[in-house]
Amino acid sequence: VGWRRPSTAGRRGEPRALACAAQSPRTRRPGATGGMRPFIRALAALPVIHQYHAWSHPEPARSASARDSGGGGGGSWFKSGGKDRASGGDRGGSGTTTIGYVTDIEGNKEFFDEYVRISRVLERRAGAIHLRDGCEFVFGGDVCDKGDGDLYVIRELVSLKERYPDRVHLILGNRDVNKIRWAHELDAPGAKKYRGAPTGKCVSWWADAQAPDASRADRMRWMLHHTMGSAETFELRRQELTRERGPAGAKRAPAGPTDEEVVDSFLQSVDACGAMREFIKLGQIGAVLGDCLFVHGAVSEGCMGKVPPACGTVPARDKSGGHFTDAPGGLVGWIAALNAFAAAEVTSWLAFPKGDPACARPWAEEGGYGGRGGEGLVQYGMGAIPAEPERAAETGKRVSKTLYNPTVIYATWFDHGQPAFPPKRVVDYIREAGVTTVLTGHQPIGDTPVVMLAGAPGGRAGDARANDLVIVAADTSYSNNVRWLDVPGGPPARGPASLDPDKLPAVHTKPDGKPSQVRPGGGNRGVCVLEVVAEMDNRVRFSRDTTVAPRASGPVQPTRVSVHGVLSDGRCGGTRGR
Repeated sequence: VGWRRPSTAGRRGEPRALACAAQSPRTRRPGATGGMRPFIRALAALPVIHQYHAWSHPEPARSASARDSGGGGGGSWFKSGGKDRASGGDRGGSGTTTIGYVTDIEGNKEFFDEYVRISRVLERRAGAIHLRDGCEFVFGGDVCDKGDGDLYVIRELVSLKERYPDRVHLILGNRDVNKIRWAHELDAPGAKKYRGAPTGKCVSWWADAQAPDASRADRMRWMLHHTMGSAETFELRRQELTRERGPAGAKRAPAGPTDEEVVDSFLQSVDACGAMREFIKLGQIGAVLGDCLFVHGAVSEGCMGKVPPACGTVPARDKSGGHFTDAPGGLVGWIAALNAFAAAEVTSWLAFPKGDPACARPWAEEGGYGGRGGEGLVQYGMGAIPAEPERAAETGKRVSKTLYNPTVIYATWFDHGQPAFPPKRVVDYIREAGVTTVLTGHQPIGDTPVVMLAGAPGGRAGDARANDLVIVAADTSYSNNVRWLDVPGGPPARGPASLDPDKLPAVHTKPDGKPSQVRPGGGNRGVCVLEVVAEMDNRVRFSRDTTVAPRASGPVQPTRVSVHGVLSDGRCGGTRGR
């Protein structure tokens, strides 16, 4: 799947979903031709229906160096002049760098393995995942919580980063940084106790549920369910631990992990040399690679340029929201400052893994910035700051108990599920840094990325201009919720009646043979898997790196972004991108 500029675009200043959903000749329905054939698809998290077009499967876009060397199918087209960093080769080379991007894996082992299989930058050899020559890989954040492969996925990504430190980039998501809390609230002896009664200064979830104090397992289940949006994670971890113990023997199956062993697994993952701890240590809040920006959430008008206070610069657990500073150096300086903030918070967490020793209660009961033990990084990963009681008392409304948190981790490009056009000030801030494409995750949007084209006012809608900004939101973690409408040869039916599940065409089959719109047993994801690929001229990729001198001649080639993979109904394809 990929995108291209549609011939009939919306009014200037509106977000535009670009054409996607390519159809492979191998899966083309009987009677279909290689020309345009309309069909309608409703994205899972959006209460609207988007119109797309299907076309025959084209050849993937190839870099100039690949064409010159005769690169073709089977992944060879993305070779460039750079050598494998892990083997001591140089960076840059004489052609292009191919950057592969995937986000929000959320512990889904099946999805991750399939992603590696289709990836144009990763490959599995001799049981290990390797990064191809001339390529880089970016993971967009949220590595765990929703699958039975949390530890497996984390270990694979950490191994990649350790073996290719300059070419693998791990972006931190909200589901990553909140794991710092595990040792704060669970590690015994000396685990801090919950106060027991919510107050006006507590974090938002305390108003809804009372934390149990009976056992570590009960507290962990409560934390996962009520404060991390992960009600099934405890049992999913038990399944993963059972699988790691090996297959059942001829006479009896291995004993399943006890509740305490499951809790120990969570705590060990954030202990010394633990997988989750290493992932957070190696992660960063953002990355600017050439003319592409990677963050987990979005760049909003409220958070751009803002850096949260580091521990020790404000009183512990400050909830005023008034101590953010403006980063110098534009977008690039801001991302560097955010990464420095994250690194300082991680250092503090390693020094005080159980939270700020000066505070008697766990951070989760109060919230705020400034505390030791990585508490500020956890707060930066949240959508709101708990307000002080006097602020909450101003209106007496529950909503006043939280303040806006200017964070790039939790911000979103969407408003009530609909793509929202970013303000011109945000577009200008990003484009002034030479960035043309922003790639993000965080907000589930269906089985293909939502692509928005932002630009300055004026000009004819649909024109390609140098000051356009492409925004790619690529979290497809709820792709199995997509509904397909069959409209061969005519316009689609409109209105709620057209979404009647009994009238929708079958794209999967249940075990009993009955048709199904979703993949039975496929969880949130189903069969959908995709990769966003950016092919970037090395003179662009390393324009800010004075240690690299790419060997190239001729005009600088624009960065080409495309998507390939499998849709939620099982069809696959790929297109040339922008």
